[in-house]
Amino acid sequence: MNQAQKTRFLNETKEFLDFYAIKLAYSLMNKIRELDRNSKWFERDIKRFFYPKDMEMKLEIEGENIKGFVDKTMSLFGKGIAIVDYKTSKCRLPHFIPEGHLKQGKAYAFLWNKLFKEMPKHISFYYLRTGESVFYPISERDIEEIKNDISLIRGKKPIVKEFPKKESKLCDFCDFKIFCFKKKEPKES
Repeated sequence: MNQAQKTRFLNETKEFLDFYAIKLAYSLMNKIRELDRNSKWFERDIKRFFYPKDMEMKLEIEGENIKGFVDKTMSLFGKGIAIVDYKTSKCRLPHFIPEGHLKQGKAYAFLWNKLFKEMPKHISFYYLRTGESVFYPISERDIEEIKNDISLIRGKKPIVKEFPKKESKLCDFCDFKIFCFKKKEPKES
C-alpha cells in the first residue's frame, strides 16, 4: 500500500468515527432530555439505554471448530438479547442487508443459541459509512439454516480444484493455513 492509499484510508476512517460520534451524541442528547435527572435511577437508565452488554465477544464451540467474534450485544430491557455487527463496507441499497452479512449474523445467532441456550431477538447491522442500522429478527428457521450449512460443508469431500491456493490476509485466520502454505523460512544473509 502506498502513502496516498494510507492517507486516504486514514481520512476515511476519521470520517467514519466523526459521523458515528456525532450520531451517538445526538441520540444520547435526545434520550437524556426524556429522563428525569433527579431520579435515583438516572445512572441505571443511562447504562440500560446506552451501555452494551458485551463488546468484542468471542463465541466458540469447543471441539467443533466453530467460532465468531461479535462486535456488541445489547440487553433488550429484560426481553432478550440483540447482536450488533458493525460494517465498514457500503450497502448498495437503503434498508438492505447483503446475503453475506445476513449469513454472518445468522451464524452469530446460531453460536449464541448453542452456547447460552437463548435465541437472540434480532441481529442488527450498523453501517458506519451511512449511519444506518438494519435489523433482522432471528427465528428458529435461521438457526436450522446454519445447522444445515454446517452439515453440508462438513459432509463435502475436499476437491482441490475447487479451492485454489491463493494466499491472502484471511489465511492468517484459517486453521488449514499450515497445510496450504509451508512455513516460510527467513532467508539467511
